Amino acid sequence: MRDTFPAMWAAGQAAVARFPQGVVEVEEETSHAAADVIFRTLFSIPIEHDIAAQVFTQFRDYQRTQPILNLAAFVPLPAWVPRGHRQRTKETARAIRALLTRLTEARMAEIDEGRAPDDLATKIMTTVDPVTGETFTTQEMVDQVAIFFLAGHETSASALAWTLYLMALYPEWQDRVAAEAAALKKCAVSEISKL
Repeated sequence: MRDTFPAMWAAGQAAVARFPQGVVEVEEETSHAAADVIFRTLFSIPIEHDIAAQVFTQFRDYQRTQPILNLAAFVPLPAWVPRGHRQRTKETARAIRALLTRLTEARMAEIDEGRAPDDLATKIMTTVDPVTGETFTTQEMVDQVAIFFLAGHETSASALAWTLYLMALYPEWQDRVAAEAAALKKCAVSEISKL
Protein backbone atom coordinates (compact mmCIF):
# COMPACT_ATOMS: atom_id res chain seq x y z
CA MET A 1 0.00 0.00 0.00
CA ARG A 2 2.85 2.34 0.84
CA ASP A 3 4.24 1.95 -2.68
CA THR A 4 0.99 2.16 -4.66
CA PHE A 5 -0.98 4.79 -2.72
CA PRO A 6 1.03 7.76 -4.07
CA ALA A 7 0.43 6.59 -7.65
CA MET A 8 -3.28 6.18 -6.98
CA TRP A 9 -3.42 9.60 -5.33
CA ALA A 10 -1.64 11.21 -8.29
CA ALA A 11 -4.12 9.59 -10.70
CA GLY A 12 -7.00 10.94 -8.60
CA GLN A 13 -5.51 14.43 -8.59
CA ALA A 14 -4.99 14.27 -12.36
CA ALA A 15 -8.61 13.14 -12.84
CA VAL A 16 -9.89 16.07 -10.78
CA ALA A 17 -7.74 18.48 -12.81
CA ARG A 18 -9.04 17.02 -16.09
CA PHE A 19 -12.71 16.95 -15.06
CA PRO A 20 -14.66 19.46 -17.15
CA GLN A 21 -17.31 21.82 -15.81
CA GLY A 22 -20.99 21.45 -16.65
CA VAL A 23 -22.81 18.41 -18.00
CA VAL A 24 -20.35 15.55 -18.37
CA GLU A 25 -20.39 12.06 -19.85
CA VAL A 26 -19.23 10.70 -16.52
CA GLU A 27 -18.43 7.16 -17.69
CA GLU A 28 -15.88 8.51 -20.14
CA GLU A 29 -14.16 10.48 -17.37
CA THR A 30 -14.18 7.63 -14.85
CA SER A 31 -12.95 5.18 -17.47
CA HIS A 32 -10.02 7.51 -18.12
CA ALA A 33 -9.32 7.82 -14.38
CA ALA A 34 -9.42 4.04 -13.82
CA ALA A 35 -7.01 3.44 -16.69
CA ASP A 36 -4.69 6.09 -15.28
CA VAL A 37 -4.62 4.32 -11.89
CA ILE A 38 -3.79 1.02 -13.57
CA PHE A 39 -0.90 2.45 -15.59
CA ARG A 40 0.52 4.51 -12.73
CA THR A 41 0.44 1.62 -10.25
CA LEU A 42 1.65 -1.05 -12.68
CA PHE A 43 4.20 0.79 -14.82
CA SER A 44 4.74 4.17 -13.10
CA ILE A 45 3.46 6.01 -16.18
CA PRO A 46 0.46 8.34 -16.45
CA ILE A 47 -2.31 7.77 -18.96
CA GLU A 48 -0.82 10.59 -21.05
CA HIS A 49 2.25 8.42 -21.76
CA ASP A 50 2.28 7.52 -25.47
CA ILE A 51 1.83 3.76 -25.09
CA ALA A 52 -0.63 4.04 -22.19
CA ALA A 53 -2.77 6.46 -24.19
CA GLN A 54 -2.72 4.12 -27.19
CA VAL A 55 -3.72 1.15 -25.03
CA PHE A 56 -6.57 3.15 -23.55
CA THR A 57 -7.81 4.26 -26.99
CA GLN A 58 -7.61 0.71 -28.35
CA PHE A 59 -9.34 -0.63 -25.25
CA ARG A 60 -12.23 1.82 -25.68
CA ASP A 61 -12.52 0.72 -29.33
CA TYR A 62 -12.41 -2.91 -28.20
CA GLN A 63 -15.26 -2.30 -25.74
CA ARG A 64 -17.38 -0.66 -28.43
CA THR A 65 -16.97 -3.62 -30.80
CA GLN A 66 -17.94 -6.25 -28.24
CA PRO A 67 -21.45 -7.67 -28.47
CA ILE A 68 -23.71 -7.20 -25.45
CA LEU A 69 -24.00 -10.98 -25.17
CA ASN A 70 -21.95 -13.62 -26.97
CA LEU A 71 -23.78 -16.91 -26.46
CA ALA A 72 -20.87 -18.84 -28.00
CA ALA A 73 -18.80 -17.92 -24.95
CA PHE A 74 -21.24 -19.83 -22.71
CA VAL A 75 -21.67 -22.96 -24.78
CA PRO A 76 -18.96 -25.64 -24.55
CA LEU A 77 -18.12 -25.97 -28.24
CA PRO A 78 -14.98 -27.37 -29.90
CA ALA A 79 -12.17 -24.85 -30.37
CA TRP A 80 -12.60 -24.82 -34.16
CA VAL A 81 -16.16 -23.41 -33.91
CA PRO A 82 -16.16 -19.63 -34.54
CA ARG A 83 -16.96 -17.56 -31.48
CA GLY A 84 -18.57 -14.66 -33.32
CA HIS A 85 -15.97 -11.97 -32.65
CA ARG A 86 -16.02 -9.11 -35.11
CA GLN A 87 -12.92 -8.40 -37.17
CA ARG A 88 -12.49 -5.00 -35.45
CA THR A 89 -12.61 -6.71 -32.03
CA LYS A 90 -9.79 -9.04 -33.07
CA GLU A 91 -7.77 -6.15 -34.50
CA THR A 92 -8.03 -4.06 -31.34
CA ALA A 93 -7.17 -7.08 -29.18
CA ARG A 94 -4.02 -7.66 -31.24
CA ALA A 95 -3.10 -3.97 -31.04
CA ILE A 96 -3.58 -3.93 -27.25
CA ARG A 97 -1.46 -7.05 -26.85
CA ALA A 98 1.31 -5.59 -29.04
CA LEU A 99 1.37 -2.37 -26.99
CA LEU A 100 1.42 -4.26 -23.68
CA THR A 101 4.25 -6.41 -25.04
CA ARG A 102 6.24 -3.24 -25.78
CA LEU A 103 5.71 -1.98 -22.21
CA THR A 104 6.61 -5.34 -20.71
CA GLU A 105 9.71 -5.83 -22.85
CA ALA A 106 10.89 -2.34 -21.92
CA ARG A 107 10.36 -3.15 -18.25
CA MET A 108 12.26 -6.44 -18.62
CA ALA A 109 15.17 -4.46 -20.04
CA GLU A 110 14.99 -1.95 -17.16
CA ILE A 111 14.99 -4.81 -14.65
CA ASP A 112 18.00 -6.42 -16.35
CA GLU A 113 19.83 -3.07 -16.27
CA GLY A 114 18.93 -2.49 -12.60
CA ARG A 115 17.04 0.74 -13.26
CA ALA A 116 13.39 -0.37 -13.02
CA PRO A 117 11.05 1.59 -10.76
CA ASP A 118 9.75 -0.26 -7.71
CA ASP A 119 6.15 -0.56 -8.90
CA LEU A 120 3.72 -3.45 -9.29
CA ALA A 121 5.07 -4.53 -12.69
CA THR A 122 8.61 -4.80 -11.33
CA LYS A 123 7.41 -6.63 -8.22
CA ILE A 124 5.38 -9.11 -10.26
CA MET A 125 8.10 -9.65 -12.84
CA THR A 126 10.85 -10.24 -10.28
CA THR A 127 8.89 -12.46 -7.91
CA VAL A 128 10.14 -16.02 -8.15
CA ASP A 129 7.65 -18.89 -8.28
CA PRO A 130 8.33 -20.95 -5.12
CA VAL A 131 7.68 -24.22 -6.98
CA THR A 132 9.49 -23.68 -10.28
CA GLY A 133 12.01 -21.03 -9.22
CA GLU A 134 11.18 -19.04 -12.35
CA THR A 135 9.73 -15.59 -12.97
CA PHE A 136 7.11 -14.62 -15.53
CA THR A 137 8.09 -14.62 -19.17
CA THR A 138 7.23 -11.51 -21.16
CA GLN A 139 4.10 -13.15 -22.59
CA GLU A 140 2.96 -14.36 -19.16
CA MET A 141 3.34 -10.82 -17.86
CA VAL A 142 1.40 -9.45 -20.83
CA ASP A 143 -1.39 -11.88 -19.90
CA GLN A 144 -1.33 -10.60 -16.31
CA VAL A 145 -1.45 -6.96 -17.38
CA ALA A 146 -4.36 -7.74 -19.71
CA ILE A 147 -6.19 -9.38 -16.80
CA PHE A 148 -5.49 -6.35 -14.56
CA PHE A 149 -6.88 -4.10 -17.25
CA LEU A 150 -9.91 -6.17 -18.21
CA ALA A 151 -10.87 -7.11 -14.65
CA GLY A 152 -9.97 -3.93 -12.81
CA HIS A 153 -10.80 -1.21 -15.26
CA GLU A 154 -14.49 -1.74 -15.96
CA THR A 155 -15.44 -2.42 -12.35
CA SER A 156 -13.54 0.57 -10.98
CA ALA A 157 -14.78 2.93 -13.68
CA SER A 158 -18.41 1.85 -13.15
CA ALA A 159 -18.20 2.14 -9.37
CA LEU A 160 -16.72 5.63 -9.62
CA ALA A 161 -19.30 6.70 -12.23
CA TRP A 162 -22.20 5.54 -10.06
CA THR A 163 -20.68 7.23 -7.01
CA LEU A 164 -20.43 10.54 -8.85
CA TYR A 165 -23.95 10.15 -10.21
CA LEU A 166 -25.37 9.50 -6.74
CA MET A 167 -23.38 12.40 -5.31
CA ALA A 168 -24.92 14.65 -7.96
CA LEU A 169 -28.41 13.43 -7.02
CA TYR A 170 -27.87 14.01 -3.29
CA PRO A 171 -25.83 17.22 -2.91
CA GLU A 172 -26.23 17.17 0.90
CA TRP A 173 -23.87 14.19 0.92
CA GLN A 174 -21.16 16.05 -0.98
CA ASP A 175 -20.05 18.07 2.07
CA ARG A 176 -20.13 14.98 4.29
CA VAL A 177 -18.03 12.96 1.84
CA ALA A 178 -15.60 15.84 1.34
CA ALA A 179 -15.10 16.16 5.13
CA GLU A 180 -14.60 12.42 5.48
CA ALA A 181 -12.13 12.36 2.58
CA ALA A 182 -10.11 15.20 4.11
CA ALA A 183 -9.96 13.40 7.46
CA LEU A 184 -8.99 10.11 5.81
CA LYS A 185 -6.32 11.80 3.70
CA LYS A 186 -4.75 13.27 6.84
CA CYS A 187 -4.89 9.86 8.55
CA ALA A 188 -3.55 7.99 5.49
CA VAL A 189 -0.63 10.39 5.01
CA SER A 190 0.21 10.00 8.71
CA GLU A 191 0.04 6.20 8.60
CA ILE A 192 1.99 5.88 5.37
CA SER A 193 4.76 8.10 6.74
CA LYS A 194 5.14 5.65 9.65
CA LEU A 195 5.81 2.71 7.32
